Amino acid sequence: MKNLLSQSMRNQLRPRFYKCRRDFTKYRMELGLAGRAPDFLLLGAQKAGTTSLFDVLTRHPLIQGSRTKELAFFDRYYELGFDWYKANFPNGTKLTGEATPDYLYLDQARSRITADLPKTTRFVVILRDPVKRLVSHYFHARRLGYEDLRLEEALNQESDRIGLHGDQLAGHPLEKRSFRHAYSYFDRGLYDVQLEKWFSVVPRDQFYVTTIDHFLKNSNIVANEVFNHLGLPDFDVGPNSSKNRGVYSSSVNHELLDNLRERYAPSVRRLEEMLGLSTGWIGKTANEDD
Repeated sequence: MKNLLSQSMRNQLRPRFYKCRRDFTKYRMELGLAGRAPDFLLLGAQKAGTTSLFDVLTRHPLIQGSRTKELAFFDRYYELGFDWYKANFPNGTKLTGEATPDYLYLDQARSRITADLPKTTRFVVILRDPVKRLVSHYFHARRLGYEDLRLEEALNQESDRIGLHGDQLAGHPLEKRSFRHAYSYFDRGLYDVQLEKWFSVVPRDQFYVTTIDHFLKNSNIVANEVFNHLGLPDFDVGPNSSKNRGVYSSSVNHELLDNLRERYAPSVRRLEEMLGLSTGWIGKTANEDD
């Protein structure tokens, strides 16, 4: 069906489809079918492999994911209420969770999550080379129809868009996507800043942090590290299909990419010190990118 519709048509239908899903959850709530708060959240980062990782994690027989992978409750649909949120999860003894990649980045989401969810909630974070993430984010915005600027101009306007006009809506109104959601291309790649904020309000040992590079090479190892983090036994998750991972670097000016990598270098070094790992993101050139 996806291949039969133009991108423009899909952009018009998608918000209505997800609106129907949200409305259906209201009916479940009214019927007394509300579930419970999640045991874990996959917080992000956006365009860093959250879909693939969530797919792998929910293969475990003791995990049952949310009805929709990306609920966006704590950022976009908070007014629907916490009972609506719980209605997206199953009851029972299995662990349950969701994956909304905006949660890592947005201050408001972090405040709501730490206020509303149990203190025992576990968190999972997967990160991607910030330059590749930025480029993928930009082309994603182009594809969904809410970005018309060239990449260089979008980066030049980013601080005004997310600072002065951050709460203004971009794209279809049903999606409630703010400028801060839509146009935070560079800012979202400052993972050290985001994790520092999270670690200041949630104990560090409640987080499991990895990179998409490590995950793609060692999906079963990463999955079992997450399972152990969640208190579950090991499980062979099988092959990883790696969903939703676009590569666009070859279509972007290499000088711009090298400049972005240089700008990100201090943040990446600080991130590596915080996490005690080597990402391999520093010192690369555009010619070495995928």
